[in-house]
Amino acid sequence: MCKKMCTTRADTMVILGDAGINFAGGARDDMVKCGLKNLPITLLCIHGNHEMRPESVGGYEETEWHGGIVYAEPAYPYLLFAKDGEIYDIAHQRPRLTRTRWRYEEKTPLLPPEIRTA
Repeated sequence: MCKKMCTTRADTMVILGDAGINFAGGARDDMVKCGLKNLPITLLCIHGNHEMRPESVGGYEETEWHGGIVYAEPAYPYLLFAKDGEIYDIAHQRPRLTRTRWRYEEKTPLLPPEIRTA
C-alpha cells in the first residue's frame, strides 16, 4: 500500500483499534514494531480492547503531535498511539479520541483509513 500510494513519513495512517502491536509484550511485539518501523508512513494507532495500553507497557513517552499528546517509543518515533481524550488536528479536521471511538466537534465525514497530511 505504501509503495502504491507513494507515502512518506508526512502521511498518516490511522489504525482504529486492535493493531496487534502491543499484544502480549516482549519479543513478539518487538518483531512487529521492527517490521513497521521501516514503512514510509506515520502510524497513529487507537488502542483496542485486545491489546495492552501503551502507558502500561513501559518505554513509551508522551509527546506532542498535531496539537495533542501521543505515546511514542524513542526507537519507533513514527509508531504513535493516541492518548484518550486528546484532540488532534488531522487534515484540517479535529477528531477527539474518546475511549475507542472518534467524535467530531462539527459534523464532518468520517476520516478515511488513510489520511494524507502533507
